[in-house]
Amino acid sequence: MVRSIRWRLLTWYAVMLLFVIVSFATYLYWSAERSALQQIDTRLEGSVRYLEAAIRPFPVREMLRLNPFSSPPPFGSPGQRDGMGPRDGSMGPPRDGGPPPREGGPPPRDSGPIPRGEMGPPIDLHEKRPPNEKRPDRRGEGDKRFEGDKRGFDNDRRQNIIREGERFKRDLALRTSTDSDDPRPPQFFTIYRLDGSIFKSFEDPHAERSYEELERRLNDSMDPVFYNTATYRLVMQRGPERSILLVGVSMSQDLQRLRTLLYQLIGSGAAALLLGLLGSWYISGRIVQPLQAISATASKLSATHMNERIDTSRVESELVEVATVLNATFDRLENAFQRQSRFTADAGHELRTPLAVLHTNLELALSRPRKEEEFREIIEYCLLSSTKMRSLIDALLMLARADAGHLQANFTELDLRSVAQTSVAQHQSKAKNINLDASVLDEPVMVQGDPTLLGMILSNLIQNALRHTHDEGHVNVAVRREGDNGVITVTDDGIGIPLDAQPHLFERFYRVDASRNRHTGGHGLGLAICKSLAETQHGTIACESSPGVGTTFTLRFPISNT
Repeated sequence: MVRSIRWRLLTWYAVMLLFVIVSFATYLYWSAERSALQQIDTRLEGSVRYLEAAIRPFPVREMLRLNPFSSPPPFGSPGQRDGMGPRDGSMGPPRDGGPPPREGGPPPRDSGPIPRGEMGPPIDLHEKRPPNEKRPDRRGEGDKRFEGDKRGFDNDRRQNIIREGERFKRDLALRTSTDSDDPRPPQFFTIYRLDGSIFKSFEDPHAERSYEELERRLNDSMDPVFYNTATYRLVMQRGPERSILLVGVSMSQDLQRLRTLLYQLIGSGAAALLLGLLGSWYISGRIVQPLQAISATASKLSATHMNERIDTSRVESELVEVATVLNATFDRLENAFQRQSRFTADAGHELRTPLAVLHTNLELALSRPRKEEEFREIIEYCLLSSTKMRSLIDALLMLARADAGHLQANFTELDLRSVAQTSVAQHQSKAKNINLDASVLDEPVMVQGDPTLLGMILSNLIQNALRHTHDEGHVNVAVRREGDNGVITVTDDGIGIPLDAQPHLFERFYRVDASRNRHTGGHGLGLAICKSLAETQHGTIACESSPGVGTTFTLRFPISNT
């Protein structure tokens, strides 16, 4: 399974598909979570800024105290260091930078009318008396009456401030949506004083928080600071008098929606992965199906059944070339088996003929008493048949060794001119009325080869040329150079070879016609042997012939570099 192409493709596709699905689902979930968090943060930031703006117009130094008339804090306290006045609710210096009120006396005359809602009914302290009315002399008795009026005035002012502070805390709330179908969860808030006490809390489930922890989170930042708890999203900001404004909202609905989205992503991702794997399994099966067809076709081939071929019309374009090469290989195998079968049949037939002649003559010799001359004639005829059979067997053994690559060749550097001249000289006695000559260059043509095997090739070609050339004909053996090759040609002006027979000349046991039979033309193995010997020496052999004009056999061997 590990070495299976189909499983490798399936594994790679599954890994890539899983990576894409997980990456896309992660990005989608992160985007949804980020969008939900941004919406919540925008809402919380607007609420905390609204809360800060709602508190700022009021006299916060009085309203953020449990007892607005307690003793003032010592000098240097945080409330006085920041210039905001004492934090215990005492009168302190006014916001407009005017002189502080005098201890035990009425407010300063230039303070103007006191606004309604903070100090009760407005009292004009700068009211002028009529010009003819004299101020009564109240020295002595006026001091006691003035002290009584002052105490009543301070008590009324205290009560008004307390009532206004309570009303402010009671009416202090966040803006709410006018849409009754608003699905968003309600917000809560808490306002912490500098001393850690709560000024007001609205529906805060965890109002009793550690003030030090809030201070640590807020630090010295003047901007809103967001953070999360288990199911809440909170924002806090510094308010007037260094108070801390905290606004929060429950994230349970958003978390539930995100969990639902997560389950949907997991389900859809699993479904997509499953469908992708099924599709890849089907596609990979279709991919390897032609390979299975090729394997099935190859398995049907045998020595007696070589006509099976791959149907390239049903193979994908990427495998057409492979199928074509295999079909060509199967064609060569079929041709090789056919040649082998024909070779075996021809060899048996060729061996059977001389054996039959030999057997018949021996039986004839023993059939009755004969004279010495008759026995000699029969024995000579049997010797001729055995000689042909021996030459045939030697040729067959040579071809078998050449096919198996066991043909021994003693390679040496030789001159094609000397080999050609020697072969021509050896066949001059057989030429009789035929003109046999050699045409060679003045300069040597050196190649790497076996002189014995090369001499056998030339001897066979010269014998064929002499056998099929009429009297007074001409046979020429020429040596020349063509580029990096040394070339030997054997040319005759004999009867030639028919065009339809030329492609089969180098096949074993092939004979052209009756004029080239086993009695005058040998066994039909000469040219096949020449081809095998030439290829053993890294050479080639070719034939060009025109019927009635002549034939030319051409040998080419690579020239030696040394």
